[in-house]
Amino acid sequence: MSNKNRVKDYKDKYGLIPKDMIERFIYICDELKLSKKNMEKIVSQIIDIRSLKKERISFIIYLEPQATARPRVTRFTVFVPHSKENFELFKEFLDDIHFKDPIITPTHFHCTTYKAISQNMSKEEKILAELGLINPPSRPDWDNLAKTYSDMIQSGLLLDDGLITDSFTHKRFSFKPRIEITLEYDTKFNSKYTKRIIESWKQYQDLKNKPFVDVL
Repeated sequence: MSNKNRVKDYKDKYGLIPKDMIERFIYICDELKLSKKNMEKIVSQIIDIRSLKKERISFIIYLEPQATARPRVTRFTVFVPHSKENFELFKEFLDDIHFKDPIITPTHFHCTTYKAISQNMSKEEKILAELGLINPPSRPDWDNLAKTYSDMIQSGLLLDDGLITDSFTHKRFSFKPRIEITLEYDTKFNSKYTKRIIESWKQYQDLKNKPFVDVL
């Protein structure tokens, strides 16, 4: 589809929906013909979701940060160079942190990579870099790093990186290069819809011992 047709298609589908959030909410309520009972249920669910307990797991990988290469296309498939090595490496690491069942609920992904201090820095600059006041203005790109390590944790820790709904990636310098990762995930599904979608994934169906998570 050409860009011109994409724009037209978008306007046909969503052109009447207001851009302003309040006006949009009023429009949606009118379109859905929400009753007082519907609204009371929505308010109750908002309270439940906002109070939903989360679990957190943090760990450090003591290796120099390294982005994976861009995906390559052959006649028969699309593959990412060195991704298999990354998976195997993380599986070994996973055994050390004694994590059993994979995370199967929406997840926040926080990743901070620490690149080795540059020898081209002055003594003062090196200290400032260690303190996080001078950060790497160089490759690997932050999005490549995020993709590398969000892909890597699919080796047993996260069912699929499609579960990541929020991501924060930081590039830093340090005398001790490393990758620090924190995952914050819901202890329950926030809706029947979310549960139904995730449990329909092939990745979930292929699990031998399917972890059970309740709905709010």
